[in-house]
Amino acid sequence: MFSLANVKARTYEFEHPDTGRPLHIKPPKLAVLQRFTTAFDNPQMTPAEAAEVLAEVIGHNAEGCKVTTEMVAEWMDTDQMVAFVSDFLGWLNKEKASDPN
Repeated sequence: MFSLANVKARTYEFEHPDTGRPLHIKPPKLAVLQRFTTAFDNPQMTPAEAAEVLAEVIGHNAEGCKVTTEMVAEWMDTDQMVAFVSDFLGWLNKEKASDPN
């Protein structure tokens, strides 16, 4: 019998801005990924909305570190948010290409 529990999730390494420790971000669920990509394609998206989506993505980490919208807004300016999104999506695409399952 196939069990999802046996599938080891790959992680994206992100340095926690306050502690310098790495957070290992798990790939997002499809609903979150769709919100993530849709939000950043929307030219009317506010910085607060961007921080909310990023907090949800970064908060899904192996360490169980809670990440709030306020934390993301404090950590990143808009250029850093865009760079994170670009790098994270690039990582997801690379991981998918190397192992499409």
